Amino acid sequence: MKYFKLFLISIIAFGLGLFGISLLFPSNTFVSRAANVFGPKDSLQPNLPVYFENAFDDGQQQKTIEVKPFLPNADTLLFHVKNQEQVQGGIAVYDMGKDSSTIQVFYKINVPWYSPLQKFGLMLNEEKYGPSLDTALRRITTAVQLAN
Repeated sequence: MKYFKLFLISIIAFGLGLFGISLLFPSNTFVSRAANVFGPKDSLQPNLPVYFENAFDDGQQQKTIEVKPFLPNADTLLFHVKNQEQVQGGIAVYDMGKDSSTIQVFYKINVPWYSPLQKFGLMLNEEKYGPSLDTALRRITTAVQLAN
């Protein structure tokens, strides 16, 4: 009986320690990629939603993202990944001069603050979401360069 109590106390202490350590980690994280493209921001923004939807299209009949239009005077186009309520994303366009702009594609991943395993899983998001961001950014920059 005393070994059983020791086992239970050890499990509870380990769980509380793991939960305490997880409180030191943030409950949201960003994964992003950026690239410079030729052309001013004003000429890129009108066509960017079309490039953006095509960049994340994986050939399935159902779209995997829902794109919201640019807000007036905004630099960021936001989207929501379907079937994954904790993942949001967007694309931002920054002016870098007369003939150059920077396009940044990002995911914002939110998890509950009280879920230690999901918070530890945030450290693996670079490997999980990075390749899709690389592909999308490559498709967007190629489409922008062909249009200019």
